[in-house]
Amino acid sequence: MKFAHGACCRPRKGTAYTFDNRDEGYSIMLPNGTVLARSVIRDWRRRHLVTVITNSVNGEPQQRLGYTHDILDRVTRRNTDTFDYNARSEVISAIIQTNHASRSAYDNIGNALWASLNSDTSTYTANVLNEYTSVPL
Repeated sequence: MKFAHGACCRPRKGTAYTFDNRDEGYSIMLPNGTVLARSVIRDWRRRHLVTVITNSVNGEPQQRLGYTHDILDRVTRRNTDTFDYNARSEVISAIIQTNHASRSAYDNIGNALWASLNSDTSTYTANVLNEYTSVPL
């Protein structure tokens, strides 16, 4: 596979990129010889869905992410993280590990009404043009 770079994105001299032709991963060899790799496993029936991503350094796995999807192809689990959705497929709850819980609510056209992160809650206000007039910092 050929890889084109713009002026802002040229690889350092001596960096080698390798991609497979099935979109199942890639590897990057840095000038110091370190090899960073990502392998991707896809659902055999629904090839657009990623089920496992493994990141490796010099052939040693460093991070493995396993994904579970619902009937609508939405991610419901990533390792121990969980995600819930409303009827419009908007994320309404995300529990990341055990110390990060976020929840959200939306109006009927998708404007955020409120969002919480652990015990902090922020509210949002939109005008009739669906422009936010109040956004917490």
